[in-house]
Amino acid sequence: MALCGASETEMDNILHKSSSSFWRPRRLLFGLIAAAIVTVSGVVFLSFSLKPVPQETSEIFQGVFLKVEEVSNAPNASGKVMTVEVHWDVPGVRIENRPFDYEVRPEDLIGPHYDLEFADIALRRTGAAVLMN
Repeated sequence: MALCGASETEMDNILHKSSSSFWRPRRLLFGLIAAAIVTVSGVVFLSFSLKPVPQETSEIFQGVFLKVEEVSNAPNASGKVMTVEVHWDVPGVRIENRPFDYEVRPEDLIGPHYDLEFADIALRRTGAAVLMN
């Protein structure tokens, strides 16, 4: 059946050509724009939500205290500082170092010693309650 004097093959060619040449690049462009918007929104959200809020000294674990304060009077620094105070005389508090991931040579003091590791993974692996860097 022909519409407006065009044969079925002509209509199929027109529909196929219009869908492939007109809609596909627009869908791709729309997808890229949507992905960019979601990525930028995520980065903005995380940058604001992960900043620590200033707080007075508080005990976060038995014998471990945390303080977050704003630094504004320092000549070359600004922002927030997190200070951890550890009372080593409290029972159960001890320091433990994990083994080096790279060979450590005494003459190479600035070479790599450890691979970066997510804090949650390190806590789970070591069984510690508090992790300090």
